[in-house]
Amino acid sequence: MTKRVLYVSPMPYQANAAVDAICHGIQNRRAGSDAELHVAYADFAQADWREQADRHVRAGADAGYDAIV
Repeated sequence: MTKRVLYVSPMPYQANAAVDAICHGIQNRRAGSDAELHVAYADFAQADWREQADRHVRAGADAGYDAIV
């Protein structure tokens, strides 16, 4: 059974190399496993980033993701 992992990134892809490296690290660790990585963005440069992050986390939990990072 494939496990689903949701990573809620604090910045859009290519906005910051260090944040991108975190996502790539998660992706690399799941390579060869039965986990499938999904990425959502809650851009902390936006005023409503907390609401964005909350919405993504709740949606991931409601969808039955096995892990949310």
